[in-house]
Amino acid sequence: MSDILWQQLEQNRLPHALLLVGAEKTFTENFVAKLLCIDTCGHCQSCLLLKSGTHPDRLWIEAEPKHAIKIDQIREVTEFVQQTALLGGRRVIVINPAHSMNIYAANA
Repeated sequence: MSDILWQQLEQNRLPHALLLVGAEKTFTENFVAKLLCIDTCGHCQSCLLLKSGTHPDRLWIEAEPKHAIKIDQIREVTEFVQQTALLGGRRVIVINPAHSMNIYAANA
């Protein structure tokens, strides 16, 4: 499956949204890095922002330990998608794990 995603990315044929079930966090982080930096060089502005966790075009939503993802976190996603990409490329949202959204968050 991951080979197909990498091929689609190289051919610029990715869908507008992906649901990665069972993907390891390392794979997800690497895929996000590739989406936001063409070369995943590790030293450009995009890579440095990713490493510091402050990339303006990436939103990472995670459940707190033993808690559900709440509606306020999903409202943050809604605000995020209404903005344009600040670094001129893609915008990426990761909701991990999506199944931990409470009923209100899932409906939002």
